[in-house]
Amino acid sequence: MYTPCPMMCMWTAGQLRRLRKRARGHDAVIVLGCESARVTAQRALEGTGCRVVLGMELTGMTNAVVRFDAPATVRLDDRALVSDDGEIHELGP
Repeated sequence: MYTPCPMMCMWTAGQLRRLRKRARGHDAVIVLGCESARVTAQRALEGTGCRVVLGMELTGMTNAVVRFDAPATVRLDDRALVSDDGEIHELGP
């Protein structure tokens, strides 16, 4: 795994593309993380027919896509709050 940020809910767009590529041809992926990590994987794998299975019980607080802008700016796009029951609350830009 090539991840500068180990929290799955904070993966970059490149890491999400890599997940989509690696999941190709599989029936399901198991997410070992919080509900927010499951949402990240589910969004990345939309339209692939690959099922996302949550393999742990944790409570997620936020979900976002990390963007790096030169020279040293980090942005959180597509932000959402995810409750422990899986309810997604989009936060907007």
